[in-house]
Amino acid sequence: MNLHCKSGSVQSAGAQTLVLFSYSVDKKVTSEIAKKCRSWQIQELVQRAVTDGRFKAGIKESVFFARKVETVFEHVLVVGLGDRKKITDETLRSASAIAVKALSREKVTAATVYVDGIRKITKSAEGIGRAMAEGAISELTNMMNLRVRKKIATPKNSKISSCGQR
Repeated sequence: MNLHCKSGSVQSAGAQTLVLFSYSVDKKVTSEIAKKCRSWQIQELVQRAVTDGRFKAGIKESVFFARKVETVFEHVLVVGLGDRKKITDETLRSASAIAVKALSREKVTAATVYVDGIRKITKSAEGIGRAMAEGAISELTNMMNLRVRKKIATPKNSKISSCGQR
């Protein structure tokens, strides 16, 4: 699985899936992440999932939209971070692991992880990058260990690109 962290303008970077993070403020889900991506289709999908009760931006919660977005990405994964005031590096590690698990479940091989939506609520860009990488690596390691125990073929060429700005 190839993950590419991105801030600024969102391009596909060869990825088929866009990963976004969402949080709640006073129990209301923000769609700020979708606004930053300047895609009304993504905003609408997230809002519909919230209205339907499928997504509340809670910790360890995610929603995957397959082939419903008319952007440069085929799919969108939105991962919840919980209450904005309670987001820590550990929350980001957990969210990153949840993203990797959800992407693996959907058989996604490449994804662009959009971090601009969470940048302003964290202490530093380096902290985001480190926490996201640690969570992704931890989950990939867990998946590979599980596959070894079950004697399932392990994925080749997994890599995580550094967070970059445009």
